[in-house]
Amino acid sequence: MAIDWSSFLPTILATFLGVGLAFWLNHLYDNKLERIKARRLLFLLKEDIEFNIGLLHELKKWLPDSKSVVFFNLNFVIWNSLPSNIIPFLKKPKIVTEISKFYYQLQHVSRKVDMLFNLCFGSNLTKETEEKREHLVKSINDHVSSILQGEICKSPLSIIPEIDCLIDKLK
Repeated sequence: MAIDWSSFLPTILATFLGVGLAFWLNHLYDNKLERIKARRLLFLLKEDIEFNIGLLHELKKWLPDSKSVVFFNLNFVIWNSLPSNIIPFLKKPKIVTEISKFYYQLQHVSRKVDMLFNLCFGSNLTKETEEKREHLVKSINDHVSSILQGEICKSPLSIIPEIDCLIDKLK
């Protein structure tokens, strides 16, 4: 049995081109899916940051009176569950750092709010606990103000347009 070279070479060439084209199309499809997923996650992250900014403003509203007790806490669900495969789509390591700093500061405020809650309901109200409470309320107010004004981390309001720009680039 002899090989018919006149049909063998075009068949091999067509096979390699077909397989190559299939891999290339599959790569394009997978990349598009990853971009859609990254875009959705960035949108959720943006909403989460906006939600936390609203909560910080609520803290500023309720805590000036040292007698107030806050029953809500800040939200870290999206940031903590954000998959690492979104990081390559951010393309700016600086924005990842700035968002990380923002959430790091939120966690500090959250711990202070928890301490305030425990102080109010976990012990008898004495002069000493009242002084601790007033000090803690001042500390929370100062911390929230410094976050919102961008003193200890980039202002969260300036992070949102950068995320919007990234979302637009992933279209």
